[in-house]
Amino acid sequence: MQTAEFVELLAVPQAQAKNPLFDIIVEDKINIQNYCNALIAKILELKQSHFPAFIDYQFNLVKNPEVWICKFEKLLANNEAFFSSKTAMSRYNKLYILIEKKRTELQSSGIKEPVAKTPKRLINAESEERYF
Repeated sequence: MQTAEFVELLAVPQAQAKNPLFDIIVEDKINIQNYCNALIAKILELKQSHFPAFIDYQFNLVKNPEVWICKFEKLLANNEAFFSSKTAMSRYNKLYILIEKKRTELQSSGIKEPVAKTPKRLINAESEERYF
């Protein structure tokens, strides 16, 4: 299995799992290879209906969700062979759709609404109601 260079390895042993359904569980030493293996295994064992909640759960754990989602996408791309069957291919497609949706949410949350300036014709200099 190929890996992706995750910056944060948020895996826990089984005994320390707060949410066993969504926690990435690694019993051995936590390194890139074990983390990626456990993440792929988690994806293959989860029901597709749990994918959005799983991604949200992981987002809340990591410090930089944008980096994590990019590395997650890279991990899926590197291991596309694991998703060769028809049922696994639907998992793969659903994950890619969710990744794109999350990426769009992250990018749109960074865009600020422009503040509309009051036109000069609406500023009344002889009144108490002034807009500056």
